[in-house]
Amino acid sequence: MRANQYIADPRQIKFLEWYLDPKSDTFSNVKQSALRVGYSETYAENLSGQLPDWLSEKLGELQMLSKAERNLNHFLDFTKDPKIQADITKFVAERLGKSKYSQRNENININIPVPLLNVLRDNNSNTENSETQE
Repeated sequence: MRANQYIADPRQIKFLEWYLDPKSDTFSNVKQSALRVGYSETYAENLSGQLPDWLSEKLGELQMLSKAERNLNHFLDFTKDPKIQADITKFVAERLGKSKYSQRNENININIPVPLLNVLRDNNSNTENSETQE
């Protein structure tokens, strides 16, 4: 199943933002988060009981992520193998501390100056012409 396969309504995205953000004044409150984004009173009251696919999928993803984080903490604390500990530490740092620890992988040759590009083309065409004349 593709991530966010069921989210089609912008209210669903806003609902998840209000419902899942600990800084939100409607954090973890289904009804208030639903009302805040414009769902009807009836839909807001029944949302957690109905558990539509879009909400069920997101909550399942969060549950899996929570388990993965617990496992990472467990391995970081209890593994005796320094290589495994180093690999886990690097993995966590690169993902959770992206702005500080992630590796940059951009292609630095994207912006070839046009004059240089023309020289490269001319050299290729001269090579092709000399090969066809021989």
